[in-house]
Amino acid sequence: MSYDLSLFRLVSGADPREVFLRHQEAEEQDVLAGDAAHRTVQDDSARAGMERLAGLPTARHSAFERFHPQSPLPWIELNDEARQVQVTISAESVGITMPYFRQESSEMMQVAALCIEVLEKEAGFVAYDPQLDRVVHHSELANSLAAYREMDRKLPELTHRAGRPMHKPWWKFW
Repeated sequence: MSYDLSLFRLVSGADPREVFLRHQEAEEQDVLAGDAAHRTVQDDSARAGMERLAGLPTARHSAFERFHPQSPLPWIELNDEARQVQVTISAESVGITMPYFRQESSEMMQVAALCIEVLEKEAGFVAYDPQLDRVVHHSELANSLAAYREMDRKLPELTHRAGRPMHKPWWKFW
């Protein structure tokens, strides 16, 4: 499990929850189709847009390192190993993923807030927090931090009940 935030552009009058659910459904369809990791972005303008988006958080947070896979992926991945924040940039959306059980959860959430701030201001994105089931702004991530800490507190008991203790850093996919 991870604490996830989804960022996307929202046209006037659109329901943020519906847009989030559409993005989530599209990602799930890619996974089910089994080709998400093997596709590459064919459109040069889409790739250029993703590169521009990737430059926004890295310009403000030098700890982000870009993941360089052996074969091209249809997204760009930025990682801050120390804060354990992963930012995945696709042509239509940006995802921020943070693992539970962090001692420095405030600092981790500050990195997420910085990403949200720059993507709000520079790229017109909104951030949707599915844990809170609403749009959040960089200035109000205290609510997200409280939800994170509450789940962090409950998660050991939940995983123990399920009989699945965590043995490895699951958040790191490579």
